[in-house]
Amino acid sequence: MTIFTRRGRRSCGLFLAALILAPMHPALAQQAATDRAQMPIGTLKADYLECARRAALSRQDTGDVMRCSIAYEELKRRVFDGDFRRLQKWTEAQGLAAGLSLHR
Repeated sequence: MTIFTRRGRRSCGLFLAALILAPMHPALAQQAATDRAQMPIGTLKADYLECARRAALSRQDTGDVMRCSIAYEELKRRVFDGDFRRLQKWTEAQGLAAGLSLHR
């Protein structure tokens, strides 16, 4: 099973753009970022993958998008040295290993 079809890659890009561009209340964003910065890496990875799975299944409300955006940014910063492509490849590999389709 291929997880990233042409449409899936486009969906991934749209999902990540929505995460990055999601409007956030500054105080809530700061608290959530502080919480994520202290989160163990394994928990952060699992949280991010759950966000990707949920986003592939249904629309998310603003609060969910905000939390997922912060998880994405923190994971990218702490684990992948800010490299989006490395994070994207890791996400693909996790989906394939689990037999999941992270995209609609």
